[in-house]
Amino acid sequence: IAWVMLSTHGATADLAAAIRATELAEQAGTYELIVAARAVRLLLETLVGSPVDQEVVASLTNRYEPAYRGDYPPALSAALWLMYQDRLDEARAVLEEVARHAAVRGDEVCRASACFHLAELECRAGRYEIAAARAEEALAFDLGLDQSRSAALYAAALADAYRGRVEEARATAERGLEQALNVGDTIFDIQNEGVLG
Repeated sequence: IAWVMLSTHGATADLAAAIRATELAEQAGTYELIVAARAVRLLLETLVGSPVDQEVVASLTNRYEPAYRGDYPPALSAALWLMYQDRLDEARAVLEEVARHAAVRGDEVCRASACFHLAELECRAGRYEIAAARAEEALAFDLGLDQSRSAALYAAALADAYRGRVEEARATAERGLEQALNVGDTIFDIQNEGVLG
């Protein structure tokens, strides 16, 4: 429920479900389920700005394999928290490992996501040419998923904006916004609108 709500209603919509999932997983005592639930909870707490358990972050940074098929690896949640805390070198190392492990197992969705987040990270680091290259990597994956595409377009538009390529940034962000709106994705609706702003 938390994953579905995140994609369609934003992070605040179902943090309560992620907290409840974590509690139930801990009661069940199933390690993989606990890790998966903690990863979703950490991601949602990060996105809404709630305090997070530092021990949970540390425990997830080297979990590069998804707990369940189709999930993102828990390390991705930890990397995003690190990035949003401006711990860019640590976040970069984790994201690069996420991408490497995804490539080994042939998980293009996860790899595209890692590339997108690396593009965002490099914008934060002021390394705009590297950010643009990472965004191009993310765009190169033809996954047939509008959310993945709108995320990659956001990253490309952001890199273009920082490089002073105003018209390119505008056109790319408008395409990303359109795709986000097509699937009701509030996260990349907001992100692409942010670039347009």
